[in-house]
Amino acid sequence: MLFRQLVLSATIVLAISGCSDQPQGSAPAPSNVDNGSGSSNPSDSDADSGTSTQSGTGGTITPPTLPNGRSTMTISGPVSGSHENDVYAFKVCSGQVCEQWQSTMAEGGFEYTFQLSQWPLDKIVTIESSKLAQVDANASVDVQAASYFQAELDTLTNILKMDSNDDGYIDEKELPTISLDPVTIAFNTVAKHLLQGELSHYGNLPYAEKNEAVRRYLSDSSRTTLVELNDEQKSAIKSHISDQSTEWSPRFFGTFTLALTDEQWAGINGPLSTPQEQRVVVLNTAQLRTLFIQDGNRVATNNQFNLSVEQAFAVHGKLVYNQRLVLELAALYQMLSEQSDIALPISGAQKQALDEQIALLNPDQQEATRFEGSYSIDVESDTLDELGVFDHPNGEKAVLTFSAEQMRRAYQAYQLELETNDYPNYVFAVAPMQWSRAELSLEEIGTKILEKAKTAPSYTLWQHYENEILSADEQPGIYKELTKSIPAQLQKSYRYQWRVNELVMANHNHPLKHSILAIAPERQLQISGRFPKELEQVSLSIILGSRHSPGKDSVLYDDSGRYPLRHQPVSLISSTGQRHHSLDLSAESSFVTTIALRDIDNNYARCAPGKLDEFGYEYTADEMQDTLTIHLRDEKTSVELRSVLGSFCEIANLDTQQGNSNGVLEHDEFQRLNVGYISTAQSAMLLKSGISSAGSLAYLVPQTNEQVIEKYNQMPRQQVELLASFLALQAKGELFSSLVNLSERANLYEDLLALLNIDLSKYRVSDSNAYPTIETLLNRIASNYAIGQVLIENIDVNISHIVQAMTSLLGDSEPDQYYFPSGVRPGNWVTVYPVNSLDASCQSLVDENQLLGLRIEGRGEDASGSWVTIGWDSQPGASSYTLAWGEDSFTQLAYAQNTLPTEKQRATISGLDLNTQYYLRVQSNIGSPSAQMTYSPRRIHTADSRATKGLVGDDSSRGRDNSFACDPLTGKDENSNKDGLLGARYVKLDQQGKPLARQDLSYNTQPFACVLDAHTGLVWETKHRRKEEDPYSVYDSDNQFIIQPVEEATEFSATCTEHGSNEVSTNPHQCTVANQIQWFDKEKRCGLSNWRLPTLQESVSILNFGNPRKFGKNLPANVDTQYFPNMQTMWLDAENLNSTENLVLNTVNFGTYHKSIGLSNSLILVSDGFYLEQ
Repeated sequence: MLFRQLVLSATIVLAISGCSDQPQGSAPAPSNVDNGSGSSNPSDSDADSGTSTQSGTGGTITPPTLPNGRSTMTISGPVSGSHENDVYAFKVCSGQVCEQWQSTMAEGGFEYTFQLSQWPLDKIVTIESSKLAQVDANASVDVQAASYFQAELDTLTNILKMDSNDDGYIDEKELPTISLDPVTIAFNTVAKHLLQGELSHYGNLPYAEKNEAVRRYLSDSSRTTLVELNDEQKSAIKSHISDQSTEWSPRFFGTFTLALTDEQWAGINGPLSTPQEQRVVVLNTAQLRTLFIQDGNRVATNNQFNLSVEQAFAVHGKLVYNQRLVLELAALYQMLSEQSDIALPISGAQKQALDEQIALLNPDQQEATRFEGSYSIDVESDTLDELGVFDHPNGEKAVLTFSAEQMRRAYQAYQLELETNDYPNYVFAVAPMQWSRAELSLEEIGTKILEKAKTAPSYTLWQHYENEILSADEQPGIYKELTKSIPAQLQKSYRYQWRVNELVMANHNHPLKHSILAIAPERQLQISGRFPKELEQVSLSIILGSRHSPGKDSVLYDDSGRYPLRHQPVSLISSTGQRHHSLDLSAESSFVTTIALRDIDNNYARCAPGKLDEFGYEYTADEMQDTLTIHLRDEKTSVELRSVLGSFCEIANLDTQQGNSNGVLEHDEFQRLNVGYISTAQSAMLLKSGISSAGSLAYLVPQTNEQVIEKYNQMPRQQVELLASFLALQAKGELFSSLVNLSERANLYEDLLALLNIDLSKYRVSDSNAYPTIETLLNRIASNYAIGQVLIENIDVNISHIVQAMTSLLGDSEPDQYYFPSGVRPGNWVTVYPVNSLDASCQSLVDENQLLGLRIEGRGEDASGSWVTIGWDSQPGASSYTLAWGEDSFTQLAYAQNTLPTEKQRATISGLDLNTQYYLRVQSNIGSPSAQMTYSPRRIHTADSRATKGLVGDDSSRGRDNSFACDPLTGKDENSNKDGLLGARYVKLDQQGKPLARQDLSYNTQPFACVLDAHTGLVWETKHRRKEEDPYSVYDSDNQFIIQPVEEATEFSATCTEHGSNEVSTNPHQCTVANQIQWFDKEKRCGLSNWRLPTLQESVSILNFGNPRKFGKNLPANVDTQYFPNMQTMWLDAENLNSTENLVLNTVNFGTYHKSIGLSNSLILVSDGFYLEQ
């Protein structure tokens, strides 16, 4: 709630109904009493139903027809200058019907609820407020009070149309003019002045239209007020300030005459008849200060300035009505409004100077008691900044002089502060520079000033105020403390310039920013688009913002106020004029709506989306140039679609540039109004490309239309189609007669981003800005739970069948047909292959019934010599197998030196000679022999690096990783990714050590316990990533283990799971590597009981050096995550010389380092493989 309602006694609230629209002298109606309904804000709910009394008329109002069926509407807005404990009187009127109330200002604003049946809907609504000295049941709004503000809000009918989220609650975000502040009144003053003069031909228009005409007029006049400085001019300004400054402190005073170039003179529409030497602008002190002080948050402020009212007159010889005029009048209104005392801290050398002056009257006293005369100190610019003024007119230090009473109060407060603070400062209460309203309203003062400025525009507005509003014996207030060093007239000029500059340079944290932005005119664009007809319960919104605004809990949160809150829905206007944040398009497949945005700083004409400086950080975040994106959600299927439209200022011109100029931008004129599966995939990939190489969103900037088109054209077509088909499948909801729901996250778009390895909840949202390969995307799609279930339920279906079915759905989506011109079929790149089929390279080399999958499943040495275990794939229909081997090559098992029959799918050969090479084949009882395999006990397998790109002739161009030749042992290409990344060969095993029947399923779909490396015979354990609801196990990836705990230690900072239980332990003697190995052996994980730590060479053999990720850039390890899904770091079997440390491998950054054996680390165990007794 925006305010705390004032309860006068028990449940009584002051609410005066039926008073006139002029609060002074009107006879208030009897107070209404709260009826106990619990309403938290004042309303007219106690008025007689159906009528509302008009003061002095005795008439009644016929209840009007209510729009949208709404019976109430609540308005809420801020009150400038209010404080939490203030009590304000308010008055709301619609025509002659008014109501008054009082409230405290807990949140700095007001709130009022209209019972719409009691109010005229076609009259202008006004809100007035003024501060009360105390609670007074008979008090009303005082228009002559320094705290008085008024706002005009249009009619209730039109205000209701601004309720874009349809909650019956309207605040300054939906209706910026609802604010009670100096800027709003200044605009209203200028608007009325223009509508009675230059813009009188708009005077009979409806309220909103004529005020919008004023905004456009002011905006058009403001286009020629911006001056972009060149390097020479910036250098001259810098030299000027430096020349009048001390060595270590800049001094800001006086003016600087800036000679303009011909281009700059033309840019401000300067008269061509003006002599060259007169083509100048005299910069005031505030402008010099802004241009000189470097602002890292807003670099542009050091490169440009806008002409003041006075400077515009000097160029054009007349008063120019523009946005700057409104802000300068608002600054004057601020000077005329109630202000609080300024708390001015004095510390350091200045405090010491005051202490010395105090000591003169209080010698030998521990605490001063005498304060007489005055106390003066020299101050620097930082102290003057607190007062909002500039430096001494000749560059000397300014002098502050405090009265004896001011010094006494500051000293007493200082003594009290000493009780809790060892180093307090003196804090002086300085009366603000507040000027009199001379018993006039702000609007009356402003009107008189504008009339005078029109005939004598060479004076500043504050000078007109002094000359025209104040009597001869009245002077505007100044800082008496500064009169010794800064003359009164200069103080007034300084303070006024400071106030103006605060408004001109206001960032998005400034309390008046909403009202300042409301001066800008609104531009509208009608668009017409379409979306897939299979989506039946669609809502559509359009989001503004190229990047998200991080929340306060994010490390990327920026509280500088540099940028507005972004990634917010914009107003969409229906044919009735009603504004919406979201459109209900149920049972539709197309849309027509009007986008409404404000042309802030005339950026529509200066349209240049992107970075403001090639080497800087600042980007175009205004409403004209920031990025618009259509968001579409179907409640029935949970499908979420996107389409990046681009910047308003660019797309608004496309209807005339490349369309039919009918005032509507249509989907056949602008492809991205086809909101479909393709546009969504492209939007996601555009986001991916905009991420920094380190995976951050902090550098996203708006893209020009040409840049978006270029990036879309460069996107790999296969990836676009695959991502798009993922969405199309969700819309279809069925695959191979199975119902599917692909959503695994908060929304389907997050699932789509996850396929690109993007997680918007993280600090680094992705690994890089590179698009994933098609193989990576296929693996990630196969890891989706719903896809996995389809694969499990259909044993004759693999991922190629699924992709073919998914991509074919794109052909049924009308909005996506532009992406598939005649002759181009969706998914024409998909190659469908049977489950466990032969690769193309092996079709002519492998017999139809040949046994496949010959591999090493274990190796080692025993008393009889070397041994090796050979495994193979099962052959359908076979009941027995024969393993044959010998020292000579052979084609048929009958020619082999040794044979071993078995009914299993693995067998162990022992007694092998270390230095001999052996030849092996396996044949089933129904098939032909396998391809011949060679094995040498002495030979150590060296894995390829997975690097396939490098210098010509280097290792990246050789080996299995780069070979497309057939591997007859497997029936696949040597560098096939179907059994491991490139040249690797892995086999997934279950808890008993048996190969899984479906090797093509992901870990998420079908978890596996271990992975066999078919080249080395090593078996690696697979860690389990425990979910919150899962029981704890010794296989969890977050378990930590110590090699040798400190004897006296009873706990450590990590945990491990106790074997055979669902409990975790912090006992370092429990969580040891030795215990984990013992538990694995006892459990016979994957049928093995020979688990150990891996060596460095063994661990390096599973690393992927082909796409290395630098430390800090990416969380996934540099391994084949399809086979090693939860691997980060591991202890190695490599201790240092004094056995106090062991080597640790980090698979994320390839780093190895020694770690104390008394510290914990994660663990991956390895086994030498299977040994079968014959």
